[in-house]
Amino acid sequence: MAHGTTDSEQDALPGPFLQWPPPGLERMQGDLWRVAARGALSGGLLVLPLLLVVAREEELASLGPFADAWWVTLVLATVGLGFATDALASTGRILARVSRSLDQGYDLHTVGLVLADVRGDMGFLLQGGRHFAVLEVRERQTIARLRVAAVCFHAAAGLWLPLALATGLLLAARGLIGPQTLWLSTLSPAAVFYVFGGAAGAVEDARVRRARGAWHRQPWASDLVTDEIRSWRDRFAAPSENDAAAVPASAGPLLRRLSLVLGALAVFVALPVLTLVPSAAIGPVLAMVGIPSFTQIQLRAAQSEAFRPYVLPPDADMSAEEAGILLQDLLFVGPDRVVGDAQLAPSRRIEQPWMPRLSGRSPVGAEPHRWSEVVFGLVMADPSTDLLAYVALVADHPGHDDLSRLARAPELDAAFGRWPNPFPPGMTMGELPIPRFDALRTGAFAHVGAAAHELSQGNPRRAEEMLREVISVGLLVGDQGPTVIENVIGYSIARGGFDALEAFYDATGRSSDAERVRELDRIASTAVRRIRPRPIQGVEAFVRSMPPMVVDTTAVRGLRWEYFALTTTLTPCLNLNRMVFGPDEAYHQFVEDAHDALVRWPSEEALFEVAKGGYLARPNVGSPSWIGRLLSISMRSGEGACGEVVRRLRAVEC
Repeated sequence: MAHGTTDSEQDALPGPFLQWPPPGLERMQGDLWRVAARGALSGGLLVLPLLLVVAREEELASLGPFADAWWVTLVLATVGLGFATDALASTGRILARVSRSLDQGYDLHTVGLVLADVRGDMGFLLQGGRHFAVLEVRERQTIARLRVAAVCFHAAAGLWLPLALATGLLLAARGLIGPQTLWLSTLSPAAVFYVFGGAAGAVEDARVRRARGAWHRQPWASDLVTDEIRSWRDRFAAPSENDAAAVPASAGPLLRRLSLVLGALAVFVALPVLTLVPSAAIGPVLAMVGIPSFTQIQLRAAQSEAFRPYVLPPDADMSAEEAGILLQDLLFVGPDRVVGDAQLAPSRRIEQPWMPRLSGRSPVGAEPHRWSEVVFGLVMADPSTDLLAYVALVADHPGHDDLSRLARAPELDAAFGRWPNPFPPGMTMGELPIPRFDALRTGAFAHVGAAAHELSQGNPRRAEEMLREVISVGLLVGDQGPTVIENVIGYSIARGGFDALEAFYDATGRSSDAERVRELDRIASTAVRRIRPRPIQGVEAFVRSMPPMVVDTTAVRGLRWEYFALTTTLTPCLNLNRMVFGPDEAYHQFVEDAHDALVRWPSEEALFEVAKGGYLARPNVGSPSWIGRLLSISMRSGEGACGEVVRRLRAVEC
């Protein structure tokens, strides 16, 4: 054994390693490195992406660092969770096998050497075979210890990452730690483990490479293999006793219990990830399916600026609350108008329909929405008796006085006459009762007919005034109504009044006034074409546009209310950071700014509270379902938090 190991060297490490790996330990050879590798993959695919998304503070409305590619987080987390679960399950199996090995008489040191032997050369190292023959016993012992230490540190780091993340998410969702603590508590210990493991592995690898190089440079290296083979065969025939260190009798059962604990830890890691990550799709998916197109209403509002020179002077003695009551009365003109839940009844009911019922064709010869085009020409030409009688009946409706009065309102508090304050408990924006505005629009058509009646009676000044009343009412509702639908209807009514005014000027020979109307319309239309905005591309761009729109006082008012409700609906679950840590100071500041920008009257406080809860998150009657509770365990609860949205979703109670 001139070029091999001496007997004293052979006895320096525990036991004579005649066969490697030792009998019965073959299934564990290098397994700890496999755990370390799967743990590292879980760290790269699960932990780091989730930390980046969860612990990174984002703008108020954002899908997160991946923006429109938010689904990347779900894919990476799903794959990474598979590796994390596999690492924990493999560790549990290893512990069970180690327990059986101890029962069979092996010592922990030997088992540790087998677990660390991913290269399959541990037997050569322990016996000083091949290129390890040039090393002293103490050097080989050190290399063996470094190998075990390196794999233990790497495995510990790989297991720590998902466990720390799961624990951190649950603590963060309950407000016990913040983003910085989540980062540090998850990554810092793992980084220390990886540093020590990497250092141990680097030192061990350098020593092995140095030994391998020295061995191959010697001329007798090939002969040494023959000597080692002969030595191995001789010792296999007459093995020496194994002086294994005594193992406590309780070690085996303890390791078996630890293997069960590892199985429970796998479930523990999976629970917050499986409840949090799929729920991260709530906000983006809602944003994708719920992106409204409000471009047309903004353009319509811009074009309506041409109508403003014809708005009547306001009556300073008329309050915004009185205007709100008048508007509510006009919305319920006609028979069979039912007051719905969470709506105020009109101050007076007018059962008479705006348009008299006819048995035959209308004498006007056109549907009411086209009266502005034809009725004044018919009246000024050679009107029939039936036509004059019909427009007289239209003009006799008692609702015209209310519409004329509303046209002179300086401001409109629509909520005062429309909704109770406060709303019934559990009201959401999705359930907000919006009255039908068809009666108001029909009333505007009837007002045009009444103006034609005044013209037929020789009162052109009053006829012009009534058409300006239609424009005034339309702009009042379009500008100051708190819902998008009434803004749309309002601007449409103003458009009809403007077109009727043009037809009135033409029919009465006021060509210069008619041309001025047309010129204003052309100027507004040209300006609208030039400023026509491009549609917002992508969900990320859309959600980022919402908060600024809410406080933009130049935007359509109902649109701003709509964007506020969309913001409060989407932002709690829009990204993982907001889902885990809940609303931040930026969110609360946004709510305060929105309140200052939107709420003009005390009656709108109730509307603001409903809109602040969004379309989903207002509490319903009864307790949340167990599914809602389960899905929200890794989310912050409370007002403006995604946990509250998920727990209170009606869909999960079905």
